[in-house]
Amino acid sequence: MIPITILKIKSDNTGFEMVGQINSYESLVIERIWNGIGEFRLKLNANTKYAEKLEYNYIIIPKKDYHKAFIIEYKKLTQGAGGKGEEILEVKGRSLTSILKKRILYPLSSQNDYTNTGKAETIIKDIVDKNFITTTAGRKINLLKIENNQNRGNNTSIVARYTDCIDEITKLANTSSLGFRIDIDVVLGKWIFKVLQGINRVATQSQNRRVIFSAEFNSIQDQEYTRDRYNTRTQAIVGGEGTGISRVIVETGNKTGLDREELFIDAGDIPGTDATAVSKLSERGNQELVKYKELLTLETTVLQKSPFKYEEHWDLGDFVTVMSKKWVLTLDAQIVKVEEIYESGKIEIKPTFGNNTPSLISEIKKRYDKPLKEVVKIDDANKSTYKTYSSNYIDNTYAKKTEVTTSASGYAFSKLNSISSSGYMILNTSGQITDGTDFTCGTDRITCNFNGVIEVAIDLTLESVADSYVYTQIRKNGSVINEKRMYYDNDETDIFSYFPITLTAIMQVQQGNYVQIYNTISGTTVGGYSSICAKRIK
Repeated sequence: MIPITILKIKSDNTGFEMVGQINSYESLVIERIWNGIGEFRLKLNANTKYAEKLEYNYIIIPKKDYHKAFIIEYKKLTQGAGGKGEEILEVKGRSLTSILKKRILYPLSSQNDYTNTGKAETIIKDIVDKNFITTTAGRKINLLKIENNQNRGNNTSIVARYTDCIDEITKLANTSSLGFRIDIDVVLGKWIFKVLQGINRVATQSQNRRVIFSAEFNSIQDQEYTRDRYNTRTQAIVGGEGTGISRVIVETGNKTGLDREELFIDAGDIPGTDATAVSKLSERGNQELVKYKELLTLETTVLQKSPFKYEEHWDLGDFVTVMSKKWVLTLDAQIVKVEEIYESGKIEIKPTFGNNTPSLISEIKKRYDKPLKEVVKIDDANKSTYKTYSSNYIDNTYAKKTEVTTSASGYAFSKLNSISSSGYMILNTSGQITDGTDFTCGTDRITCNFNGVIEVAIDLTLESVADSYVYTQIRKNGSVINEKRMYYDNDETDIFSYFPITLTAIMQVQQGNYVQIYNTISGTTVGGYSSICAKRIK
């Protein structure tokens, strides 16, 4: 059983202070991730010495392994029936790399996007520097320091705006099989951000000591092999600047026939039609294809008497050979995860080789990369506030509001009682709000003043006393982008009912493009509330 050191950050953020050491516990599980966020789980008697020091935002370190530091984020205390049983404390947390989730990627000064071209390591460290260190006072993390750049990895490029820093760093690292972590330097009193490169230890090379995991070599016991091609894509068709036949299209990948599995990538945020723009589009395609590559994973447990010792002969991120004569399998793969289990006086080391299988949440995010929708109800007083569904859905930055006072087929009314015979929603000019110069709000449309991508959300909630029918569309330049038809059957004609409809769309726009909402409302309705919200996302 290894000791666990507990540190707290000094109040002046100048370093760390040791507050205790746990030497007795029921179980400790450490999960190390090569290019992501690791986790730990600790279970112990709540009366164990220094257990009270396991506080939120404190740091735990197994032994003196300062490259395995974790932040405490969860505590659960349980006791047996009648308050007489043993008190058990469960503590969980994530690796220091979890702080990279605390910032989004800001555009460069006086530019629409964050753009960069160069070696993967160089770009990764520039992202960390500009968003965590040499940034505004409120965003700066004083404890963080970046290790000297070694300019490793493949040449790559990035164009991004207000995305999660951790996501962009992970994508860049994946293009070159690089890893990253944050170590604690107790002498400097700093967190040191590092980019890592695994060592090649496969059987076919001769520069480094070879490592072969195989039951026949008495180095592993149980094993589980997975090959997954459910969501594989091999050919990226990337759309850049322009529309229709004038749009720049670049393809990456060289598969043919049944092996060619196509994926369209909207990269309208990358401007230009020259060779530089084409190169950036090609790089975007390669980065996206990494998410859809075939998943090959092998999980195993290393024998304690294995000839290859963990952290001596091999470590997280190294490339090794895995063999199984029975399965007729030989796999040269990177170690992408290591799970360390300390329980009942025993130690288990479980490496994962190859492409780590994505979790359900990360898979959803990868496929759709947009928030989930939810309906916001109108309050009991039949009053609509500014924060209706659409403004909650994509925040309050760009929002327009109107109040529907009556209805007829092909018409929509604003609270100013102006009627659009065409059926387009008349925007409430007194309630219009714009932030910056990205949008211009007119009487029946929102006009875009830039080339890029926008997200539009609308909601319409009617007060109905009988059967009602609603047909709502989001249109760009008069063309339908998304639509929804709903019929509400109200059997009680003397009872008011709320009839909500929600609709969203993401679309590429050019300067001068405009968005409108078209409503067809029929039935016995006495009013309601509606809002439209548009936000620039690229």
